[in-house]
Amino acid sequence: FFGVILVEYLVGLSAQRAVEGVTGGGSELALELNLIALAIERFEKESFEGNCLQQVTQNLSSDGVTASRAIRRLELLVSWLDAKRNQFFAPIAIVLMWDVHLSFFIQRWRGVHGKRVKLWLSALGELEALSSLACFSFENPSYPFPVILDEPQRFEGNELGHPLLNQQECVRNSVSLTATEKVWLVSGSNMSGKSTLLRTVGLNTVLALSGAPVCGSSLTLSCVCLGASIQVYD
Repeated sequence: FFGVILVEYLVGLSAQRAVEGVTGGGSELALELNLIALAIERFEKESFEGNCLQQVTQNLSSDGVTASRAIRRLELLVSWLDAKRNQFFAPIAIVLMWDVHLSFFIQRWRGVHGKRVKLWLSALGELEALSSLACFSFENPSYPFPVILDEPQRFEGNELGHPLLNQQECVRNSVSLTATEKVWLVSGSNMSGKSTLLRTVGLNTVLALSGAPVCGSSLTLSCVCLGASIQVYD
């Protein structure tokens, strides 16, 4: 018996670096894996009609296994890594070469599902972004959708407001930038709303190009690139 224990100890010691490379920091990821699995499970239960959403949700599977189920399997393996910290189970874990066996299971999981993980996270991120945009539109039914034109240098917004301000107190401004009027110079005293105006233009541009409605009466713009430089010296 003690000879077997000695052999197992030597094998575990020789494989320690490889095992830590697979399982190192794994037990701390159990909570994150649980959150990801919960979010994916929520989307897997939905039935989407739009082609875009159907294509995205098709990526939430791997070899006939749903992404949430595969992640739950990894979460279980990762959570088992903590078992060796139990003082009563620790001697048994040493005898069973617990870490070595779990590292093989985790490595096997990676071989089966590893190539799909990036695709799963990308799909989850896109679904969450679309859900956020839909929620923003639902909560602000009066906000219009922008008109995006395939022409250079055009931004015409009427009564634009900052989407995060109280709309009853928000001061709205109309902004027009075209091929003939390319630059605005905004000046004024401190706390007069210069930065708020710049953020209003920037945020509504991001909303418009993301497919969301905008905070204003109307917005027509071309496919612009948004840039900003707000520093102490500006």
